[in-house]
Amino acid sequence: MKTIMLFFLLLTQLITSAQNLNDIENTVDKILKTNSNGIKKSITSEYKDLIGKTITSDKNYNSFYEKIHFVNDKYFLTIKKERTVLGIYKLINIKGDHIILLFDEYKTNYKALIFALKNKKKYVVHWKDNSGNHSNDTATLTEEEFKNQELDVHKQIVSELNFFNPNISFYVKNKKIGIKLRGQKLIKNECDSLFIYGKIATVYNSNKINLYNLKGKLLEENLKADYSYSRDEHQIIDSQNKMYFIDTLGIKYNKPKKTYLRPGNDYYKEKHFVTYYAHKKTILKTTIICSPKFTKDSVKLEDSFSYIKTRPSEEDEDFIKKVFKNKKKYTSEISEYYFNNEIDRYYSDYIKLPENYKKIRFINNSTKRIHFEYNSLFSTYHLNTNYIVAKKSNKYGVWDIEKNKIIIPFNYKEIVIKESWFVLKQNKLYTFYPNIGLKPKYTCLEDYIVQFAKFKYPNGKKGWVDRKGKEYFD
Repeated sequence: MKTIMLFFLLLTQLITSAQNLNDIENTVDKILKTNSNGIKKSITSEYKDLIGKTITSDKNYNSFYEKIHFVNDKYFLTIKKERTVLGIYKLINIKGDHIILLFDEYKTNYKALIFALKNKKKYVVHWKDNSGNHSNDTATLTEEEFKNQELDVHKQIVSELNFFNPNISFYVKNKKIGIKLRGQKLIKNECDSLFIYGKIATVYNSNKINLYNLKGKLLEENLKADYSYSRDEHQIIDSQNKMYFIDTLGIKYNKPKKTYLRPGNDYYKEKHFVTYYAHKKTILKTTIICSPKFTKDSVKLEDSFSYIKTRPSEEDEDFIKKVFKNKKKYTSEISEYYFNNEIDRYYSDYIKLPENYKKIRFINNSTKRIHFEYNSLFSTYHLNTNYIVAKKSNKYGVWDIEKNKIIIPFNYKEIVIKESWFVLKQNKLYTFYPNIGLKPKYTCLEDYIVQFAKFKYPNGKKGWVDRKGKEYFD
């Protein structure tokens, strides 16, 4: 008992600082290294035994949960009095050791960590609520399996199902999940898992993928791949390996009906604009920062903040002149970006490139400059703006000018820059980086149509490849 109490104390201290899944894995690793006498090193077999079963808290009263029911190998239910909550869980493997992690709503952090005890029917449950409160206790495996019994889910925490439609409800039956519309089954058969985004439901069952609208109409079945393009359209590869877009009525299109731009970030009070200029073996990096201005009629919230208007130094201006050479272009550049009354701060830095680099290009294909507004979303949906393509010893590669390191080795006859990937060519073969990898293997590789690209191997095999490199053959 003393060993278990020490374990709880250590667990609470370590978990408190965990902010994401990587932190959790590091925390669990430290816990397992303590070799607590009561903690089992791996729960692989118990994990399989839990599917369709329930563990019940050993406490007379538990403010977090009374029971946890494992529906299948993806979903769990927490049961407390009359309230049942649906969630997603996962078995985490840390250097051969296994624990169960119950995800929070956004699958970025945890609601609970479950460790097996040496007693086969006992588990340690470490629970954390939204306020950061922790609970450590033991739970016992029971024979309650909910066989052939429907269980209404009154509130779900799974973000991929939580679209706030008051007419939609879910139920659990025979280790599967079902969906109802106004109390009537929306989909005839229960399934292993669901993904609902907007007006279309993706249904996974026995390794099959089917698509329904939220009126119960089957849009397409036996899909090879599915991508939620928008609330009204999905991009799919069907059983015949044909790629197209499909809407809520089941109408098919070669291209999406509407092109959606990636969302900007409306949360930054300050805007950061970065420009790289290249001349010979040197790059000038300029950063301008614009903060919100306050009119005389508005309330100034930051009285202590001094708005300072700045401009490039003479050295920076001379460098920019060398880049553009043309006086008219230089004047336009300076006046447009550096003599703006919204600029509050200006910084600059010079970066030296390796001596043997030639024919450098930024990711916008310019040999002179690239200008962009920096935020996390931009770097998510585009190539890294720190990257440049350069030539060395008649071969091309990619260099990170900020980290001062090679990203793509200088092994390629040609590198073509696309919006979010590089096309690498070597020995008449092609690949996409970072999506597919560094080794060219296709004789033909077309640009992505949103999520998928056509390919062909030297042996004639062809099909579609997605943005994670997964192939779907004709």
